[in-house]
Amino acid sequence: MLRDERVFPLEPALRAVRFANENVPFAALPRCVQQDTMRRQQSPQPAGPQQSKSLD
Repeated sequence: MLRDERVFPLEPALRAVRFANENVPFAALPRCVQQDTMRRQQSPQPAGPQQSKSLD
């Protein structure tokens, strides 16, 4: 168990972030996450050519 956590440290972190994104109120999120979410909501198309850079 501990060895897996050290080899793949990002996996539990990504799981925690996914959990937080579903349960934390929007105002409590970091400003960069708020801006990215608002940027995605404002754009009519989900994946445009100018957005593909920031998604990666």
